[in-house]
Amino acid sequence: MHKEGAKIIGIIEKDVAIYNSQGLIPDEVKIAKELTGSVKNYPEYEEIETFDPSTMASKKCHIFAPCADYGTLNSHFARQLNTKLVIELASSATTYGADEILNQRGISIIPDMLTNIGPMATSYMEWLKNLDHVSPGRMTKKF
Repeated sequence: MHKEGAKIIGIIEKDVAIYNSQGLIPDEVKIAKELTGSVKNYPEYEEIETFDPSTMASKKCHIFAPCADYGTLNSHFARQLNTKLVIELASSATTYGADEILNQRGISIIPDMLTNIGPMATSYMEWLKNLDHVSPGRMTKKF
């Protein structure tokens, strides 16, 4: 999304959250994390939270995209979110309780089933190929 012009204003991890209203550069954040082991060592932030990183979810944004494990977007997060849209980029990122809270608050959710359809379709095609023991590249010839 950043490559298409979106401004990434915050990154929340389990032990730290960073925020910059002018935008973060994801590639530079990634390099800082690879070199130092944490995004907290990325120098271009306006705010940092290490005690309770989830509080950074209260910052206003247009899109919130949970990209981590199952249940990352729980009821605690859902009550704090200050967004218009949630795009699930992780499988089952939103818990049932969070889903109910977001619906009550009028926050739209694009579920992981839609956002991950490309990889899911590819996995299905690979599964079909493996069922019939078809070698790579021959599937189109068979069908």
